[in-house]
This record gives sequence, C-alpha cells and structure tokens, in this order.
Amino acid sequence: MNRLHGLLGAWLLGCAPALEPCEDAVVVHLAGAWMDDDGSGQGVQAQAEVPGPAPLVITSHRSTWSLRDGTMVFEGEVEATRGEVVLDCDRLEVSYQNDRVERAVASGAVRVRRGEQEARGSRALLTMADGRLVLEGDPVLRDGARHLRGERIVLFLDDERVECEQCRVEIAADVVVREESP
Repeated sequence: MNRLHGLLGAWLLGCAPALEPCEDAVVVHLAGAWMDDDGSGQGVQAQAEVPGPAPLVITSHRSTWSLRDGTMVFEGEVEATRGEVVLDCDRLEVSYQNDRVERAVASGAVRVRRGEQEARGSRALLTMADGRLVLEGDPVLRDGARHLRGERIVLFLDDERVECEQCRVEIAADVVVREESP
C-alpha cells in the first residue's frame, strides 16, 4: 500500500496521522480509537520511521522566486544545509519541479563543510536525486593532513565518497609512515 493510501485509510478509519520530518527520516505517528455498536471500544497507537534523505534548508539576505520557471535565487551570505553538510556561497540558484528540489547551483566563494572536512571552489552543483555535489573552479578538499586538488571534485554526500579529475594529493610529511631498513 502506498503512503497516500495508508494515510487515506488511516483517516477513513478515524486515525489521526502526523508526519514529523527528522534529519534522515520521516516519522509517521498514528493514533485512533473505535467504538463498536455495543459500546465497547478499542484504541491503537503506532509509530513508523521511513528512512530518507535529509531536507535542504537555505538561508540568505535576499531571495527571488519564479513559480512559473520553478526557480529560487538566494543572494548574500547564503548558507544551505543538508544533514551534516553545510554549503556557504555568495549566490545559490535552486531548481524545483512539482514541489521537489532537483538541483542547486552555487557560485562565488563556495565552501562546503562536513565535520573536519572542508572543500572550496568557485562553483558547485548539487543534485538532490543522487546526493552529488560537483565542485569546479580550482577546487580543493581538505581533510586533516590531506589536501586534494583537481580540475573537478565530486562529493557523494550520502555515502561519503569522493571522485577527482586531474588530481593532485598532498599529504603532510609527518603523516607519511616510512619503514626503516634493518
């Protein structure tokens, strides 16, 4: 049974469904009570958690929206957060269709942070369907003593993978372990 039928069925049965978004899931609460013809009754309460991607939350000084084109443009100290990942930039253009964000293009002093990791570039493209963030414009990824530079760096936000084109990796000397000969 799909989600709409489940919620419609719950409403028809006298239940009160409630959706509660979380960091990485949607929690559905159901509660209901029934009264039989003889005056007896029963009640039920249930909760289910449906895993899913974290929502995208955006803040900025200004925004303009085009409902016809399905675009939103954010400008001025833009911060976009999805789960543990935070993207800062000067301008962010978001495209959506049928109330679903499809992609976001960041430009101007792009910085992406996740814990101790930080990536920078002049432009970034985030596609929501696959959780990919593509950094271009002299991108750099820093993770502790490791620095990755390339023509293009792709961060896979949902499974913590990285791909790099035309790469150069720098690892601090004190991190490289050298085995001495006997």
